[in-house]
Amino acid sequence: MHRFGRLRAAAAGLATGSALLCARRALVESAVEELGGAQGEVVTNWSGTHEASPELYFEPDCPAAVERILQWMHEAGRRVRVVGSALSPNGIGLSNGAMLNMVQCDAIVSVDAEAMQVTVRAGARVKEVVEALRPHGLTLQNYASIAEQQIGGFVQVGAHGTGARIPPVDEQVVRMTLLTPALGALELSAESNPRLFRLARVGLGALGVVSDVTLQCVPAHKLLQHTFVETRAGVAQHHAQHLRHQHMRYMWIPHTDTVVVVTCDPVPEGLGPLAEPPDEQRATAPLRELLLQKGSGVSAAEARAMNFAQLRDALLAIAPLDKEHVVAVNQAEALFWQRSQGRRVDWSDRILGFECGGARRERVRERDYIYTYIYIYIYIYICFFMYMCVYTYIYIYIYIYIYIYIYIYVCMYLCMYVCVYKYTHIYVYIFIYIYIYIYIPIHLSL
Repeated sequence: MHRFGRLRAAAAGLATGSALLCARRALVESAVEELGGAQGEVVTNWSGTHEASPELYFEPDCPAAVERILQWMHEAGRRVRVVGSALSPNGIGLSNGAMLNMVQCDAIVSVDAEAMQVTVRAGARVKEVVEALRPHGLTLQNYASIAEQQIGGFVQVGAHGTGARIPPVDEQVVRMTLLTPALGALELSAESNPRLFRLARVGLGALGVVSDVTLQCVPAHKLLQHTFVETRAGVAQHHAQHLRHQHMRYMWIPHTDTVVVVTCDPVPEGLGPLAEPPDEQRATAPLRELLLQKGSGVSAAEARAMNFAQLRDALLAIAPLDKEHVVAVNQAEALFWQRSQGRRVDWSDRILGFECGGARRERVRERDYIYTYIYIYIYIYICFFMYMCVYTYIYIYIYIYIYIYIYIYVCMYLCMYVCVYKYTHIYVYIFIYIYIYIYIPIHLSL
């Protein structure tokens, strides 16, 4: 009776679990059909340090579609997280639940040259906004380093750019439209709901989805950039002096005493001709030679065609966790900056936005994880084989029972996890297989 009681309890648990999984899968399939969501996406942040496998992934193409998604998720009691270009190194925009990317909502709505304001959809990228402003003689007041940022993320994370006396980008927001699940579309400005406006400008996506943003611009202008190298002691000594520049940034290269200092200021009147810019091939030579020495498979011609950021990324990719290798790369980079000192004049967006390297966000399909599926099958068969050995040779049962028990539990919960987050029929079959043919027989054999 005791065994039959356990069997009934196990069967009831299996039925309940299967019902919940089926209900969740039906919910997801409904969202895919009604809202155009995608499954099987893997989203990786720009630097490749975090990734997520959202059960639902949306890329709406208009604010009305965003509102439909928010309303549907709200009624279903589900959460959704907004992500832009996934530049944050901490993975704040990633989720294994539902994710919404505004990349398709990228229109430049209007440019008011007289008021020096531009209204854009949240998915418009900084570089696209800059090019739309250029014919009107306008630009943004400040920039972060990567022009691939979506304006929604650019604002919501409070991107700051450089310059001790220049405000972060959220201070440039004049108006914004916030889409919320309960209150619908909210028009926010200093005159309309000012308290929420101040909060929502750097809302990190927690208060709703930003659909439209109006930014205050400034006249397009050129800057004089001065790049030079100092030691750490020199930076400490001259820091107050460096802060007087309109824009200033430091870049310390670890494992060296090299600090790159970049200052930018309005072009002074009567500025004479500048010295010839540094020879890029000469400056990148230390990195190029190191890459060829490491036998990376890159030809000399290919290496000569690579810029500084590409060379550095290729070198670091060879052995990113090998300290000696990283030290050698950094020393080569220090030589690059020593050879790159000088001045140049260009438009502010080209000066303040610079190539800093790093990986780019990628989305891959579920089929790219076929090896994970194979490993799960291997786990199952190993469990089953070991169980059969124990069942056949009773005299060793006591000695390895605890190990088998823990091992099966791990496999069972692993499959439960992928069932919940991947929603593929094959995972349900794996889960049922483990539960019926391994978990229940062990309980009945007690």
